[in-house]
Amino acid sequence: MTRLLLRSLILGCGLILFGLLVNYVSPRGIQLTRNYFPTLSSVSSSQPQAQSVAPSSPSTQSAEAGSNQTVSASSLPPASETETNTASSVRWIDLQQAENLWQSPDREAGLILFLDARSPEQYAAGHIPGAKLFDHYHANQYLPHILPLCTLAQTIVVYCTGGQCEESEFAAATLIQVGVPTRKICIYRGGFTEWQKNGLPIETGPDTSSP
Repeated sequence: MTRLLLRSLILGCGLILFGLLVNYVSPRGIQLTRNYFPTLSSVSSSQPQAQSVAPSSPSTQSAEAGSNQTVSASSLPPASETETNTASSVRWIDLQQAENLWQSPDREAGLILFLDARSPEQYAAGHIPGAKLFDHYHANQYLPHILPLCTLAQTIVVYCTGGQCEESEFAAATLIQVGVPTRKICIYRGGFTEWQKNGLPIETGPDTSSP
């Protein structure tokens, strides 16, 4: 009986080690140190709420950016209640549309904003040039920097890895929670994987403009 228990224990430990090894080498493995159940409970009331901006000149929009209201975390619904509901109302775009937006002169003027919803490590390994990092799992860290850019922008393109990756949907839902108009946001379905696969320009390195 003791020998049987010992063999079962050894087999169980071996299976656990094998599972950890597979998770480590898999590109879609779970990051054990990452918080997969984020909330916005600590969003500061000092963060500006993005306002609906009608199409206008960059100078007019810059002036409007200074008149934003504030948002309180107590007025926001829990993330789990809004992520699914808001994702279905956001526009989806394909590779050609994403490329056209990226090449538009409006992007240089800040009227088109690309947001990378992946982790900082994935962003640093390669991202769409000019895209800003927005890791929604740590939304409170990024929102003070991201929201003013969202206020100025007329179109916000959110992307992640693509395929079955849902980070872009969750990031879009987070933006909507804090007041960014849904009509501004679109999700690039193919994500960085499709972008890179088609030989489009990429950048590497961290987002030095983020906290």
